Amino acid sequence: ANINKLLARALLNAYESTLVADIYELKFDDLQVNIVSGTIGVFNVSFQPREKPLADYPYINSKFALKTKKLRLENVDIPTLLKHNELELDKILIDNPDVEMVLDGERHIILPFNDSTTVKRADEGKKKKPLQSFSLSEFQLIDASMHVINNYKKRDFAIQEFNISLYDLLVSQKLGQYDASFSQVNLGIGRFNGVMQTEAFKSVTFSDFNIGMDS
Repeated sequence: ANINKLLARALLNAYESTLVADIYELKFDDLQVNIVSGTIGVFNVSFQPREKPLADYPYINSKFALKTKKLRLENVDIPTLLKHNELELDKILIDNPDVEMVLDGERHIILPFNDSTTVKRADEGKKKKPLQSFSLSEFQLIDASMHVINNYKKRDFAIQEFNISLYDLLVSQKLGQYDASFSQVNLGIGRFNGVMQTEAFKSVTFSDFNIGMDS
């Protein structure tokens, strides 16, 4: 039980040291680890915008929130997490999450960049780390429920049983943007309902859609 508490604190410290933590708050109820396999189960996870951001990023015009009963981190470097509060791992699997996205502007910007101009934050003495690059051998959303509101294009999408698997995922930061690449993606949608107020087709509905792509 003590190792679980230490890892929970290290995981939160690793997150709080990033620029993303200025905008979004991460909470969870419990954490369990398998030391042998390096697998960490995180339970009742909530990731959502802060009521009051710790710093102002004027260019951020969109937001998202995620809640799930279970998130699984695999092949985690446990010693590095405990000693340096740095999360190094191979896989992230998120089971049955509820995802809400609100998109504004022609170019949707959800996360802060390292090259931003910000107002002075309350905890100015704490140096925040930008997301320079992040790689995973596998990332999965499993049976997600998604609600996406696009205010700029007047669209509203509801998606059920959304599944996506990304392999050899690499996310890197460039000036004013994030780039992502992968070797393979598998996408499945159980049911999709969309309302598009400004398009020729006002509504779209389909079910049981699956597609796979290589890089």
